[in-house]
Amino acid sequence: FLPRYWVIYKVLFSLKCLILFFKGPRKYCCTQYQKTAVPVKRLKSYTVQDDYCKIRAIIFKTVKNRPVCANPDEQWVQEAMMSVPNYIFKNTFALLSVKTLRTDKILI
Repeated sequence: FLPRYWVIYKVLFSLKCLILFFKGPRKYCCTQYQKTAVPVKRLKSYTVQDDYCKIRAIIFKTVKNRPVCANPDEQWVQEAMMSVPNYIFKNTFALLSVKTLRTDKILI
């Protein structure tokens, strides 16, 4: 490469890196907490907010797919975190049982 092409190459490479870095989707970050407790039966899953967000939070997903930002230090949040996986497991097990029963009836 000639020196002037080398400079152009470096500039283009730097621009490409910047575009790839900023192109990724923005993640949802909670900025404040839900003030009231949400009943566990309305929650279907949760995730722990990433470290790059400004506050620590648990993001619950409701049965209507709405995010609920919650303070991980609150009692209702800790109880919900323990209950939500059990609630999902029970529903999944029930669905698997129903599918198995239907398959058994078809085979007989």
